[in-house]
Amino acid sequence: MKTAIINEEQSSLTPTHIALLGFDSIHSAGLISLISSKDTTLHIESFSQNELPSFSLSLGDQSQVIAYIAKHNFKEIVHALSLLTSEQRPPLIVTNLHSLALLGLNQSDFPTGSRFLRGADLVEGITQWDHTNSQECDSVSIADGSDLFSRLGLSGDQLRLFIRIVQGDTNAEIAKVLVLSEKGVESAIKRLAIKVDCVRTAPEQQNLRVLLGRRYAQLLGIL
Repeated sequence: MKTAIINEEQSSLTPTHIALLGFDSIHSAGLISLISSKDTTLHIESFSQNELPSFSLSLGDQSQVIAYIAKHNFKEIVHALSLLTSEQRPPLIVTNLHSLALLGLNQSDFPTGSRFLRGADLVEGITQWDHTNSQECDSVSIADGSDLFSRLGLSGDQLRLFIRIVQGDTNAEIAKVLVLSEKGVESAIKRLAIKVDCVRTAPEQQNLRVLLGRRYAQLLGIL
């Protein structure tokens, strides 16, 4: 679906305040400069990690929140977004991860109406956006979110197993959560490895958990 990156219908609806969450200082500065070049009347603010719990206090109903989700910050960002009220504009969720499902997230973890897109599409959309020309509102592709929450063919239990392996949980800890025996967990790990194309070429030298951790990073798009 094509829609505007900042304003959705016409220039009169352009929010006067844009809040950036989860971006590091360099990316925040770049986005602030890029957005400001389009409309100098906008107030753009970047919130650091320790400001997230209280950021919503400074937002008006027409503020547009743009939140960046990464492996290192997703818990804090999801919590911060939960502080938004139903009267406020749905946030724009940006990520460069291949699958948010691998973080244990689904669309219900985000405010109703949240829009999702890749980082490159955010920059492209802002670059193309022209608030003076309503014909230029169809400037960037906003995903419905389904492509960013792909389980990559894994079942719910396999997904939970994958995440817990990466978190460093022992077989005993995983067995309690998945209601399996420890031998059952071992078998499930082997089946998971096959499912995600993670096969040992020299079993006596390679730790399957280490290989799964590396494969997890590859599937997230961070390795």
